[in-house]
Amino acid sequence: MDAFTYFFAFGGGILCIAAAIYDWDWFFDNFRARPLVALFGREGARWFYAILGVFLIMVASRLTVFGH
Repeated sequence: MDAFTYFFAFGGGILCIAAAIYDWDWFFDNFRARPLVALFGREGARWFYAILGVFLIMVASRLTVFGH
């Protein structure tokens, strides 16, 4: 993996966290997020995406600093 991939993982993490914090309708009404909203409810999906965002940022940061 290269820096380009790490950049997108980090950006995806920021996007997931921002969507969870600001409760963006366009994000949670997307066809890819709808199954999670149906399964966990809107609040549960927000928690899921917040945790996913933190995970993506941690992985991208770790791989950027320490390499493969």
